[in-house]
Amino acid sequence: MANRVEKYIRFEDCGVSETGKTRIWRIFNFHHNQVVGWIKWYGGFRRYCFYTEEAAIYDNDCLRLVADFLEEQMKARKPAKQYTDLTEVVSWK
Repeated sequence: MANRVEKYIRFEDCGVSETGKTRIWRIFNFHHNQVVGWIKWYGGFRRYCFYTEEAAIYDNDCLRLVADFLEEQMKARKPAKQYTDLTEVVSWK
């Protein structure tokens, strides 16, 4: 996946996790070009989550950008199931 640039932050694709099942992204602040957090899979929630760096400060616009990115990654991870047989959708007894 390519890197993504937003108004205040930049998402950098770091590749796959140690398990090889999920991806990891680093988030940079444009103003200081510092890492402000990571997007990684959290098994306890069974979804991608935002891990902040210590003492990072965010406003509603930055958090919205991160939340939108998380939503997009979850949608990309779970493509819609394609049904080939109606018995998969409805089971009659």
